[in-house]
Amino acid sequence: MATVWSASRGEFSIGDYYYFSKLTKIAEREKLEMQEEKSFAKLGDYDVIVFNYPEIKFSANDIAKIRKWASMGKKIVFAGYYSNVD
Repeated sequence: MATVWSASRGEFSIGDYYYFSKLTKIAEREKLEMQEEKSFAKLGDYDVIVFNYPEIKFSANDIAKIRKWASMGKKIVFAGYYSNVD
C-alpha cells in the first residue's frame, strides 16, 4: 500500500526528522512505502493520502478531487490542531 504525505498545502511532512523520525523508522521496519509529494495533482497516484495540518486553504477544485479520490476507495487522512493541541 503506497502512502503519500502531502506537502502541497504547507503541511508538516514525513520528511521532518524532528517530528516523524520514530514513525519513519517503524514504516521502514514494516516495509511500508511512504513518500512526500509537493504536487497536489500527483497525490491521487497513491492508495493513502495524508494531509497533516494543512496551512493553505483547499480550493473548490481541490475538494472535488479529494471527493473523487475517496469515491475511488483511496484512504484519506486529515490531521490538525484543536485548541492548540495535537
